[in-house]
Amino acid sequence: MSEADNKSSIGSFPGVMLRTDWVEKAEADMESLRKSAEFAVAQLKCDFPHWPLNDVRRWAVIRFKEHCFVSVVGLCIMRVHLSRLDWWENYAPGSGKIIIEGGRSTFDKMVKGKFVLDMVGNLEHSIKLILRELDPTSKAHKFSHLYRSLFRNSNPYLNVVPNDWEAPFELLRRMRNSIHTAWLYEPEQGGDYHITYKGKDISLICGKPIECFSWDLLNILGNDLFRILITLVRDPKVSHFSAIPDPGAGPSFT
Repeated sequence: MSEADNKSSIGSFPGVMLRTDWVEKAEADMESLRKSAEFAVAQLKCDFPHWPLNDVRRWAVIRFKEHCFVSVVGLCIMRVHLSRLDWWENYAPGSGKIIIEGGRSTFDKMVKGKFVLDMVGNLEHSIKLILRELDPTSKAHKFSHLYRSLFRNSNPYLNVVPNDWEAPFELLRRMRNSIHTAWLYEPEQGGDYHITYKGKDISLICGKPIECFSWDLLNILGNDLFRILITLVRDPKVSHFSAIPDPGAGPSFT
């Protein structure tokens, strides 16, 4: 079930709740991705015991896991509370039935947006630290310059350059930029953006709200980014360093 079916069930079941089947699927998908990251963190600890606790190769995956956790919690709140009319009536007495659909949709949009922004923040920060270790002369700063440099095929930095990195990173970047411009697609250069990604036709139209955000797409995108991230930190040219300190490392609560 997709968010296209995010229509109220109130008409059929007066005063009860909105549909939650698509929320349940999204929650299960994100929890599965979180568990994959959790397992990967444990495996990295076993396979690379010499990496210090504050190493970016650990924390890139730890943060990924935590960002998935936040999405799972957000989806759980939507399923348990925001789908129920009585919750909204308690929040806004007498207006619950009016605001329930728009309220949950707005919360859903914000949870999706946070997932995208957190993914970019983690990848940008982690890639920058790894790239500086591989090439101290690197001048790359922008997110796009960082990942294009790291994953280059000419005179590559890595033993194995993922052959499918471009589509997920480019799509993620354009999503992030659109969130920063009030969810409108307004690229600095170029026109409309069209891509077929994992069988999904995606079109970003200049000056128009982005409409490609669905939990199905974010789950596919998240899995691709996770796979590429694990390939990166395990690459022999990256994993052999004794330490790559991460100033952003801190306690993990998940």
